[in-house]
Amino acid sequence: MSSGNVLTNLMYSPEVLHSSVGFTANLSDAAGSDQSVTVAGAALGDFVLVSAAADLAGLIVTGYVSAANTLKIRIQNETGAKISTNHTIYVCVLPRKR
Repeated sequence: MSSGNVLTNLMYSPEVLHSSVGFTANLSDAAGSDQSVTVAGAALGDFVLVSAAADLAGLIVTGYVSAANTLKIRIQNETGAKISTNHTIYVCVLPRKR
């Protein structure tokens, strides 16, 4: 193991980009909804973390960089029932070292 700053050896930058978006959808079981979010500096291959401000009640939320400065956030309903959602979704982007 080398000495020095551990962050210099990682493939991701210590810089974290972040944003949030209001996400409202009426979803049948097995249906999903996508929404784009602008995050300046996001690039293809960056790592994206998503979280919600409240209980998602069985909904699945994912995110990825779909183009430069643009994230795609998806909420998927696999609860077995129709559900309406109105959540604030928080996103963090861990940029790759460039």
